Amino acid sequence: MKKNGDNHFTEIENDKSERVLPDKEKLKNEKVFTERDHIKKEQSVIGKENNRHEHGFPGKENGKNDRVIGSKDVVKASIRMALTSDRQEEKELQKALYDQGILTAAVDYGGEFISSVMKIVERAVVSAKREGIIKECHIEEGAVAGAAREALSQVMPKALGLNVGGKIGVARCGEHVSVAMFFGIGLLHLNEVAIGTGHRVV
Repeated sequence: MKKNGDNHFTEIENDKSERVLPDKEKLKNEKVFTERDHIKKEQSVIGKENNRHEHGFPGKENGKNDRVIGSKDVVKASIRMALTSDRQEEKELQKALYDQGILTAAVDYGGEFISSVMKIVERAVVSAKREGIIKECHIEEGAVAGAAREALSQVMPKALGLNVGGKIGVARCGEHVSVAMFFGIGLLHLNEVAIGTGHRVV
């Protein structure tokens, strides 16, 4: 009788555990999934904020500037910076472009073209770092240097062996980086004009 009673109680306990355990496991799994979803959501938001602010990109507060900015807009911005005639105009345009989500820089340069190629590239990179457009790493510095060399190659046919004077413009938004050069080229008492642009993706 005792043995049968023990078996009876054991069967009841087993029945209880079979009924209760699935509910506990279900609640536990639901809790785990909920916590995972919450963590993933937080990581996604933090990742987006870090990616935007780490590179110094302007924010888009209050829902403004939702239009997607592409390579065409960034190249256009660098050309506009290179065309500015003085420091005040340059700063005003820089602020206007910043409000649109584009970081920019500009630097003047003049000298004999052939001996100045590396100096022009260096000035483009230095001005981009100074304005926080790029970080001090070889990938981003190389992108600006490559875009500057591309812009120089477009100016070279007119400027070879002559003196140049003008401005270098740099612009960036997200992964797009552009360098533009607008130079007056000395030719006797006349001035030829040339413009070159280069674009890279970081």
